[in-house]
Amino acid sequence: MEASKSSYSLQKTLTDPVFVSLLASNVLLIALFYTDNSKASTIIITYYFQSVLIGFFHVIRMGSLRNFDPSNFKVNGKPLQNTSKAKWGSVVFFMLHFGMFHFMYLIFLAVMMSEIPGRVDFLLLLGTLVAIIIGLIVETKEAIHYDRAKPPIMATLFFSPYLRVVPMHIFIILGFTNFKIETFIYFLLLKTATDILGYFIFSRRLKQVPTPFGQGF
Repeated sequence: MEASKSSYSLQKTLTDPVFVSLLASNVLLIALFYTDNSKASTIIITYYFQSVLIGFFHVIRMGSLRNFDPSNFKVNGKPLQNTSKAKWGSVVFFMLHFGMFHFMYLIFLAVMMSEIPGRVDFLLLLGTLVAIIIGLIVETKEAIHYDRAKPPIMATLFFSPYLRVVPMHIFIILGFTNFKIETFIYFLLLKTATDILGYFIFSRRLKQVPTPFGQGF
């Protein structure tokens, strides 16, 4: 019975348009880079600004919480309380901490850009970021409704954007002093892995709450 459930779950995942498009876009990105690495600068800068935008919209989501599960989250060694003060304290800390990471990344990337293949295609960058912003607006609106239907675990919500820190961190560590094409391949593979992990975290959350489509804020 368990094997049958697992098989059904795997089949459902592999036929989910969101998962398929996510995997396909990452595989395509790796294939394109492998055949032509001149877009490397554009890819890494796009990823950076996407992370910044995700952090911004995550702040909006956290600030919109009416209720949350404080379990498994401690502040100064004390369990987090389900209060407005604790919520806004978490929001401010996230802004400062996540923002600090990306401020440092910006400095490192500015130094590394001369070593990364290709020039930034600003038209492609702008078009991609517009699409990302539209997607994040829709996703954040839906997430806020899910959070109100079933209050999220603050610890999970707080740390989930940090998945994106891992590929950038590894990319900078491996490529800062001696950039190689292989470094960028590792970055793309890590990006793919974190995107898929993020998908499973979000899809698991969706199974626990009613669908909010058609509702307003």
